[in-house]
Amino acid sequence: MSRIIVPFARGHLEPDTVAALEEYCPKSVRWATVCVDEEPEYEMIWPKPHTGYHEMLAAMWGEKETTIIIEHDIVIVPGVIESLLACEHDWCGNPYFVASHVQVCLGCTKFSSNLMFKYPNMMHDAGEIDASAPAKDWHRVDIRIDEVLRQKLKVERHDHDVQVGHINDQHKGRTGPQYTVNDTAPRWEQAMKLDQGADSVLG
Repeated sequence: MSRIIVPFARGHLEPDTVAALEEYCPKSVRWATVCVDEEPEYEMIWPKPHTGYHEMLAAMWGEKETTIIIEHDIVIVPGVIESLLACEHDWCGNPYFVASHVQVCLGCTKFSSNLMFKYPNMMHDAGEIDASAPAKDWHRVDIRIDEVLRQKLKVERHDHDVQVGHINDQHKGRTGPQYTVNDTAPRWEQAMKLDQGADSVLG
């Protein structure tokens, strides 16, 4: 058995994420969106830790079912889900644009049931780390999982080649193979251009 979980903070689930899953997810694979935070506003996060994402992942780990994480702003392309599920590696993912380059992060990742059975305490150990952010806070969930799996347990992640889309204003807006060059500007920047009139957008 396998499944897809789409974690999101309330008000921050991208329509493109859902539409791509509806279009490209195999009918045999079940998927569901899961709200992991009721207070998504950035200014409300610090210093209060927001642990919903960690807690959801910990519960997932305890259920020991092969799971693909597709975060709220990731837009898959055809064949991604099939490729992840067919992959022989227990930990693998597809890259997307983050900060200044394309890399694999938690946003499009598979964890196999075998990995969960072999390392049942992985999420517990990740939740004990409190460097650079409160323990279990969502800001460092991906880094802490990587630290436990790769550095402590010596598990290597397999990185797939196919890039998926990422919708994030902090990371150049809409990026990925399904978006045009004009879509890569942050959405607030696109809105400013639209406010200036059609001539400036086209020119």
